[in-house]
Amino acid sequence: MKDFLKKAVDIMKMKKVSFGDIRIIEERIQNIIVKNREIIELKDDVSLGFGVRVLVNGGWGFSSSNNMSESELEKIVKNAIDVAKASSTLRNLRVKLVPEPVYQDIWKTPILKDPFLVSIEDKINMLYSINDIILKNSKVKIAISKINLVKTHKYYASTEGSDIEQIFYYTGAGYSATAIDN
Repeated sequence: MKDFLKKAVDIMKMKKVSFGDIRIIEERIQNIIVKNREIIELKDDVSLGFGVRVLVNGGWGFSSSNNMSESELEKIVKNAIDVAKASSTLRNLRVKLVPEPVYQDIWKTPILKDPFLVSIEDKINMLYSINDIILKNSKVKIAISKINLVKTHKYYASTEGSDIEQIFYYTGAGYSATAIDN
């Protein structure tokens, strides 16, 4: 990813934008839902894409893609520049950025264990166990247990030299019971 960021910044500098940045976002989402000991949802998806933002002649331009090829990167930077040039002709005032320090950092949600390293089998077995406990009550007819996990990995670089990486984890779990009597 770092090579892709560097290439984007190099292209933007070569095109002489006033300012430019790129964000790459890789996201993994895992959802598991068990209803009465039957798996009703098992989803494990990954998405990856990037967005480029540039400032040209006092106007902003943005373009994005989920195609991570070098040729696509060049096309997206050019498109963002074209949008910035077009928007600069419609502006009343030129956008001027205030000076901002350059940041080089990595930040990660503090976690004890990566939830994506726990096997799917272990997660499903835990949800089955929750269903079993709920269904011990004879009045409970519907037991649902679920796990929702998200890992978002963000990479950022700017023409001013900032280089930031962030990893966020969002986790959730829950259960519900529906009892029926008379």
